Amino acid sequence: MRGIDMFDQNMTYYLYPHRTIKWWKNCIFYFLEIALNNSYILYKSHMISLNQKFLSYDKYRIQIAVSLCEKSKARRENKTVINQAISGMHWIIKIENTKECIFYYYQKGKKSRTPYICSECKMHLHPNCFYSYCNT
Repeated sequence: MRGIDMFDQNMTYYLYPHRTIKWWKNCIFYFLEIALNNSYILYKSHMISLNQKFLSYDKYRIQIAVSLCEKSKARRENKTVINQAISGMHWIIKIENTKECIFYYYQKGKKSRTPYICSECKMHLHPNCFYSYCNT
């Protein structure tokens, strides 16, 4: 019962009171709290096995929030750029402006605009056209 008691104790100390009308949102927040608590337990046991100091639970929560905000900020700054792990690969990227899909025009004979572009070919293609054109 020690694990359950520690979880309940952490929930009463650190649970943010999310007031919402939708019942399922409260469930999601509760599951996030459970995941955060479980990740802290794993972090703590890992640091103990390495004979290193570990953060307290509240500092751990703050560190998680800061790292998530930094990742979100980096994603916003690189909105139209996908970091490619393998160079030379074709990736479909969503951009802000739309242009005509050339492959769709030649295939169907109709003009259709798309906000997607191939990272290597620099051609504006629908997702279905991208998989037919770039992956053959």
